[in-house]
Amino acid sequence: MITAGIRQGILLSFAYRKAIFVRLLGEVALIISLYFLWTAVYKSSDNQMQAAGVASYIVAARIVSIFTQTPAWGFFFDAVKKGTVILDITKPISLFKMHLYRWLGQKLGQLLLFGPMYVLIYCLFILPNIPAFEWEQIIAGFISMMLAMMCAFTFELAFSTITFFTNSIQGLNEAKALLVTLASGSLFPLDILPRGLQIFLSLLPFKYIVYTPSKVLTSSDWLDYFTQGVYLQSAYIVILYVVYSFIIRLALQRYESAGG
Repeated sequence: MITAGIRQGILLSFAYRKAIFVRLLGEVALIISLYFLWTAVYKSSDNQMQAAGVASYIVAARIVSIFTQTPAWGFFFDAVKKGTVILDITKPISLFKMHLYRWLGQKLGQLLLFGPMYVLIYCLFILPNIPAFEWEQIIAGFISMMLAMMCAFTFELAFSTITFFTNSIQGLNEAKALLVTLASGSLFPLDILPRGLQIFLSLLPFKYIVYTPSKVLTSSDWLDYFTQGVYLQSAYIVILYVVYSFIIRLALQRYESAGG
């Protein structure tokens, strides 16, 4: 089941490789624009954060955002709308595992297709600004990003359960996407926000989806970010999974009692 789900995700990535490539070209253009924008902003200010460090963070954040990105309409919308979700329910694998393996397969396929592009971006925009290159930092960044992906997945899966209760989810999805984009630090470093707002955002899971792994990959204090992040990312994965399990149980009971 694991290999079948991952293989299906990889095949989906290859099937939509042209669309993914076009989207990634747009992402590269955004990365370059943000890089030079924030470099100019910090070079013209007296802020203690160095321009090169901030620009490197922005590049890393956009790459992490690509890998933590989830379906715009959630995981259940099409299946519930078409009525095929009943087929998924009867499969000898949980909905959680089925969507997880398929989603990981899509990300793996994307990495296989465009991995060299990510490596090139890293070497051009991030590596030159790291004070002292350490393989341990790269490994820690990889681990942090894997945890961030699981955190993003469990959040999206839990949020997607609203599809079982209402079909009017466009506004909710747009609000969710805006919240995640702003609160995760994918467009700007959260360090520039007021202290009180930073503390508030640290209580939400979004910071640990993009900000934490990006800091691990680019900061000289990467070990502190990694150590704290591992515990908090793991905690949010468990919490979000418990929330998902509770809601999906109610959702499936409601769905089945209504006759599927």
